[in-house]
Amino acid sequence: MRPNLALGPINSIAQYLLYLSIVVLGVLLPILVQKWRQRRLDAALVRRTLAALAEECRGNRAKLARSREGFAELARIFDEQYRHYEALWHRLGTPTADAAPPQPPEQSDVALTFPSLTRTAWDVAHVSNALALLPAEPLARFTRAYYLQGVLAEDFSSPLAVVTQAEALGAPLDLGQRRNVEARLHAIALGRGAVRAQIALSDGTLAAYDAALEDPGTA
Repeated sequence: MRPNLALGPINSIAQYLLYLSIVVLGVLLPILVQKWRQRRLDAALVRRTLAALAEECRGNRAKLARSREGFAELARIFDEQYRHYEALWHRLGTPTADAAPPQPPEQSDVALTFPSLTRTAWDVAHVSNALALLPAEPLARFTRAYYLQGVLAEDFSSPLAVVTQAEALGAPLDLGQRRNVEARLHAIALGRGAVRAQIALSDGTLAAYDAALEDPGTA
């Protein structure tokens, strides 16, 4: 028995193909509309994710830049003190060295800040599966920035060494004895090395932020 459709009974191959095309269109059209809507939703999610990542990285960069300034100032002070004690060590090694206790260089207070770098936007993008939708180039740059940010946030050894050695410089010593000057040089060298490591890691992270924020995909 043939169906009596709105367009009439099927009496030819042309009518059969017409009915078939209507059925196929009725099935495919909702699928195509749904895919179109999903692409729009995905594109909007990508834009929101890139904007959120860029905003978070800008904030983190500003905090890290301020922190680096403090460490750079401390590195300058360490260099100045090291040169002073190195010259003192050489003077004490000569027979005509002055026996009077030399005066150490004036110590300045430096405000060190350890920035609290957030990763909320990155975690939200991961949970929402938005990272899989991002273009490859911006994703690679943001991944590097957040990776270095994580290394910097988890490395407490360098800042702790800086604080420890800076406090050790305040210990009273008879700087008329060469071995005490050597101990002071050793403390300064350790602190200076830790400061340089912190600055180098900060510079790498700042450069990664800049690369991510300069990418056209973040505009």
